[in-house]
Amino acid sequence: MARSLPRSNAPSSASSDLKTPVSRLRTHRFKALPGGLFKPVKTRVLCSTTGQLALMLETGSPLVESLEALADQSAGEKVGAVLRSVARDVRGGSPLSNALEAHPRVFSPFYVSAVQAGESGGGLVQVFKRLENYLQKREDLAAAARTALIYPAILTLLASGAVIFMVTFVLPRFALIFSGHGAILPLPTRALLGISHVCASYWYLLVIGVVGAVVGAYLYGTSERGQPVVDRLVLKLPAIGPLAAIIQSSTFLRMVGTLLSAGVPLLETMELAERACTNSLYKKAISRIATGILRGEGFSANFSKSDLFSPTVKQMVATGERTGEMSLVMNKMADYLDDAAEKGMKKLSAVIEPLIIIIMGAVVGFIAVAVLLPLFRLTSVVKGGA
Repeated sequence: MARSLPRSNAPSSASSDLKTPVSRLRTHRFKALPGGLFKPVKTRVLCSTTGQLALMLETGSPLVESLEALADQSAGEKVGAVLRSVARDVRGGSPLSNALEAHPRVFSPFYVSAVQAGESGGGLVQVFKRLENYLQKREDLAAAARTALIYPAILTLLASGAVIFMVTFVLPRFALIFSGHGAILPLPTRALLGISHVCASYWYLLVIGVVGAVVGAYLYGTSERGQPVVDRLVLKLPAIGPLAAIIQSSTFLRMVGTLLSAGVPLLETMELAERACTNSLYKKAISRIATGILRGEGFSANFSKSDLFSPTVKQMVATGERTGEMSLVMNKMADYLDDAAEKGMKKLSAVIEPLIIIIMGAVVGFIAVAVLLPLFRLTSVVKGGA
């Protein structure tokens, strides 16, 4: 018989909380603690440490000794100091999840919840393996994004630097030559010299304006009113929007699949997944799904109502719920979406590179024409005078 998705045993008094955001459904267990003084470690470092810890525990090494060995191995690094502190707390009788929770800037609530579920179910090794897989997938996706964007970024930086150098330093010297011969400059040259004059004389105002615009856009984009507008705009952008939707869907599916397979309660899983998504529209969608679960409805019943997820994902999730294999299906779908995201980033990079070259070529061509036109006129004047 097909197994059904676990449902919350919320009491009837919880009916007044049905419209409460998911983040309020639980206690404030995950607020930042004074002990979390260490800066976040890199994902690849945490992934490697998690995998090594799983291997040591699987071969029978005691937990405290394993933590201390990893701390000694990482001596001088941030993660080494963190692991040493965790080992000390565990040796003093603290559960591992509580010891990890004391460092919220290193171990996320997602990580801590999975470990706590593993402690309760006696499956720490499997939990650490799942965490390693999750972190590795996230790191692979981030590395693919860096690889796809690094060349366009370098190309833009170099081209912009060349244009600024020509406008700021080269053109003013040509202007002295032209003015010394009393030549009437063409319109493109005069326009470019005007831009050069403004850049040279009022550069500090330009810098202030650019910085102010960037800071203002950031503050608006992170505000309660502006973030939904920006997030909706991002999802509607050509090429970028579908890619952003794939990444958000993958993040949600992989986190839910990983936590469910570790034995974390469904509502807690939904809260952590909501916090992991960076797009406010996806956060609201996840909150609505969790509210439906709190009412006693099935997961896919509310999941299928959202237009943020593709029909394929909706169908696979419904199948996973019907067969009782939600965690497996979600992880498989996350793998598929991660592959699609990597391909999408490569295609985006392939489009951006020639676009940057065309734009910068047009700018440099305009500058070249603006410089050469008066030189031709100046040559004609000199020949005519001879």
